[in-house]
Amino acid sequence: MPPTHKPFSWETGPMALIPNPPTTETETRKYVVISNCLIRALNSVYIQAPHVPITEYMNFVGYCFAVYECVVATQPHSIAEGGPNKLSEWGNWLSSCATKRNNFSPGMCRGMMDDFFFTLHSAFQNNQDNTERKKGSEGLDRVNQVPVIWVNYDKKDGALPDVLKGGGKVRKWWIERKRAGWWKFGTCDGGVGREVRFGAPEM
Repeated sequence: MPPTHKPFSWETGPMALIPNPPTTETETRKYVVISNCLIRALNSVYIQAPHVPITEYMNFVGYCFAVYECVVATQPHSIAEGGPNKLSEWGNWLSSCATKRNNFSPGMCRGMMDDFFFTLHSAFQNNQDNTERKKGSEGLDRVNQVPVIWVNYDKKDGALPDVLKGGGKVRKWWIERKRAGWWKFGTCDGGVGREVRFGAPEM
């Protein structure tokens, strides 16, 4: 039997990963791959927020806001863009932290996430119509949004949509040079899961 490992912190929550669907329908499977990238990203924010050193707050806020923008770009209009809601409140607050109009607070970050996690997870599970599947594969900003997918992509889920793949060397070059301080908060490296940098439980 292959060796097993204790589950990584982000594998056990707070938001549950979506199981691979029992279908060969390509678009559905790719939608789930992208959704799980975003779930890992959100879990990585929630887990690490109380443990990130103050000296890393601005990098962490940048990563958090990139995660927020990526969720908004890929999720249903009614959840992500449909007027005032808890997700957009989190995004507005992160934006104010990034521009130093507010100070980052780990407790506030997690508290605001608690308010939208259930609704957003339902969206990941239930909104898999063709429009949303296509939207999840196209139009992501390659500077701030596509890297969120790359650093939270576990190849065990299946293949990324072609438009998001890039080559392994391309991804590595990009992540190490474009806003490099942000992407260390991700959950995967080269398509392989790893433990988060800050706040991981002792093994």
